[in-house]
Amino acid sequence: MLTYPFFHKACAPVKPAPHLLLYLLFLCALVIWTPSAIAQTQTSYDVSPYASVLKSHVNRQGQVDYTGLKRSAGDLIRYTQTLSLMNPSTYRAWSNSEKVAFWINAYNALTLKSIIEKYPVSSIKKIAGVWNSKTHQIMGKAMTLDDIEHQVLRKQFNEPRIHMALVCASKGCPPLLNQPYTGPALNAQLNGRAQAFVSDNQNFRIDRRKNSVYISSLFKWYGQDFEKQYGTQAFQGSAKERASLHFLSQYLGNEASYLKTATYQVRYLDYDWSLNKQ
Repeated sequence: MLTYPFFHKACAPVKPAPHLLLYLLFLCALVIWTPSAIAQTQTSYDVSPYASVLKSHVNRQGQVDYTGLKRSAGDLIRYTQTLSLMNPSTYRAWSNSEKVAFWINAYNALTLKSIIEKYPVSSIKKIAGVWNSKTHQIMGKAMTLDDIEHQVLRKQFNEPRIHMALVCASKGCPPLLNQPYTGPALNAQLNGRAQAFVSDNQNFRIDRRKNSVYISSLFKWYGQDFEKQYGTQAFQGSAKERASLHFLSQYLGNEASYLKTATYQVRYLDYDWSLNKQ
């Protein structure tokens, strides 16, 4: 008579008691149902853990309680795992607004994770390779923060307002929104971030006495991203500066007329790389 290993006996067409048959089928399922199979069937994108992180550890000014976040990082870890297990086919079915919201949330959450892994740290620039070497799993693919910003958001979407939402854990960045970005609310959320950004004189200010307009260095680095939508001859400076000022003028009220009619020089403000901590 032939003999079989236990596993083959378990899966073979024998006639055990009903309760034993159910147990053996369960054992077979455990062998077959591998982590990779689980990842392949993951279709939901649960943003609620990230929402909890933002509500608990980010104030209305966009400052982060990194000490508290490092002490209770469970929700942040769960959210980054959701990014890893996200099914690409689910993502492809989304609208562009939903996709942009997904990537902004991913960038900001992974930046927070990078900080608390090294905290206490005075600046994100103290973390070697944080943008271009350190990788994170998103939809089963290893990606850096630079990949998210430059190869996905800037390259695949014509949405320059992302620069008002991506937060590199620094005071010079736009303030971190204390709620996740979502597809339906994205337009209002990005406009709100732009309004908050331009209202801070550390990011934008006019000095009429010196005939100078001071803008964030973000526009020195990424001003060309605004040219397609906001390129115009109505403002002073280079092509990217005119486009940047056109964009900013939407959020300035009465000061917008100065930008259109006066003669001035565009100057860039120093960028504050110190940590955006509470």
